[in-house]
Amino acid sequence: VCVIESVDGSNITAYCVHECDSASKMGSRLRQYVITGHSNGSIQMWDLATALELHRNRADDGSG
Repeated sequence: VCVIESVDGSNITAYCVHECDSASKMGSRLRQYVITGHSNGSIQMWDLATALELHRNRADDGSG
């Protein structure tokens, strides 16, 4: 679905997927994040829900 690379080119040494359910909000959806740890000590947070939505949209219109 997606390729994750660090912004600064450092190696990704660990990752975790976290899901947030904001059911209290009307029309909200499950949010999914990937948190990555890097060899230089930095972390990054990625919005996986957006990537999945873009992938689905491309599949629906036949371009992906």
